[in-house]
Amino acid sequence: MNKTSAVLRLYDEFRQGRTVCIDECCNSYGISVPTFRRYLALLREYFMECHARDIIYDPMKMSYHISREP
Repeated sequence: MNKTSAVLRLYDEFRQGRTVCIDECCNSYGISVPTFRRYLALLREYFMECHARDIIYDPMKMSYHISREP
């Protein structure tokens, strides 16, 4: 999967309030963990600038979710 498609799919997951599991995402999109983290950094910056929301890591579930609206 190309970068644009993967980033947009991640964006959709977060906007729909879903939890994003690192391993499942990497396997589904055919990307490495470092690539996933780079894509996540792009989305985290976007959500903070445009929506005042953060993407939060849950170490117990090894997954990410978006913060609630302020």
